[in-house]
Amino acid sequence: MAKPTIFFDLDGTLADNLAAMYQIYANFLAEFSLQATKEEFDSLNGPSLREIVSILKKKYALEPSEEELYRMYEDKLADGYKTLIPPMPHAQEILQFCHTHGAVLALVTSAPQPLATSFLQRVQWMKYFSAFVFGNEVKQSKPNPEIYRLALEKVGSPKQHLVAVEDSPSGVKAASAAGLYTIALAQHYTPEVLRAAGAEQTISSLQELPALLTDIVLVVV
Repeated sequence: MAKPTIFFDLDGTLADNLAAMYQIYANFLAEFSLQATKEEFDSLNGPSLREIVSILKKKYALEPSEEELYRMYEDKLADGYKTLIPPMPHAQEILQFCHTHGAVLALVTSAPQPLATSFLQRVQWMKYFSAFVFGNEVKQSKPNPEIYRLALEKVGSPKQHLVAVEDSPSGVKAASAAGLYTIALAQHYTPEVLRAAGAEQTISSLQELPALLTDIVLVVV
């Protein structure tokens, strides 16, 4: 019997970083005397860092080049990933549960590889994952399904044993468009919004995930 494969998003799913990400986004705009908004920040949850920088440059006609803006934003993010951002509550438990019960785990994140890896190394999670897809590996980020299609290529698992765990509408849309059974963590968006994006199931805490995975026969206890 093929092992189940579970694809985990990072930001807002395994890493409790959205508050820190909002502050970094606000600090970045403040350097140009611009005001951050929650609405705009939510719209940037899913695109890669380069796409975020491109969006902000065009919207606000920022003078530095995209490469200069990217480095400015990346430097701010690097400090957060290396030192500030904590794991999501129960994330360690769920990763250990999945690992113990034979699931293959893959990380699918819009974050650039150096930033995501620095976080994973700090919390000692590299050992749990068999495959990684980072935002810098794809041309189009979530909600485009390219990142999940690349993840499917990397793991090569049978489709009936695949599930994605996401937290944002853009992430849910990407996973669903790639044909994955998608579970959404409803902490930053309502269950209704996440189901409308394509989530088959929603949870309010990662603590609910082991029982749900067992119920849908993706992890056999």
